[in-house]
Amino acid sequence: GLYRGFCANLANMLMENGSPRACTVIGWNDAYWWCCNLWMAFAVFYQLHKMLVAARKARRHYPPSLRRITIESISIHSFSAIM
Repeated sequence: GLYRGFCANLANMLMENGSPRACTVIGWNDAYWWCCNLWMAFAVFYQLHKMLVAARKARRHYPPSLRRITIESISIHSFSAIM
């Protein structure tokens, strides 16, 4: 994606082009991106699943609050950075 390409170009620009340190930074960025993307997809899938189950049971579905979405998103990004 655009973000991954930006980080790779930035790492190459700030360090010597093609240096091992730049490759390490790019590798860690890719690991963060994959981890974050997969967990975020799981969080969206979980909310979609809850909505579809409520629709199947003909029950009203209340979307999560903005506070809950923000906390989940920050948690996913923090967890991905630690991984």
